[in-house]
Amino acid sequence: MADIWQSKTLGDVFSGSAQSLVSIQAEADNLFNKYSAVANQLGQKINVLNNLLNGTGDLLNKLQGTGLYVLQLAPAQGNLVSRISNASNPPTGDYSAGIVLGFSAMDLASVIQGYQNAIEILTKPVEIPK
Repeated sequence: MADIWQSKTLGDVFSGSAQSLVSIQAEADNLFNKYSAVANQLGQKINVLNNLLNGTGDLLNKLQGTGLYVLQLAPAQGNLVSRISNASNPPTGDYSAGIVLGFSAMDLASVIQGYQNAIEILTKPVEIPK
């Protein structure tokens, strides 16, 4: 009998091992896909948080540069201008003009709502009917 070469693959020779490797490869691919999806979601959340932090930082810088001061007046009788002028610990520095927004309410939530209404009025563009 003559020697005859047989054409076989390594998978044919080690069929059990090859199947195990295919199964391990499929599990590894599946795990990698899941990991990639989680990593992408985390990356998106990081980008959103980064944008939020940048926006908050910009807002904080603008607020610190505005010279914004708050004077909370307790309910009392008396001249409002006098009470504002004579309040302790007034703002310091050189200034020649200012804007005073006054909100009077029974509780802080109502004052905040009044402030939000005023800001909307001051910042919303006026719509001119045609």
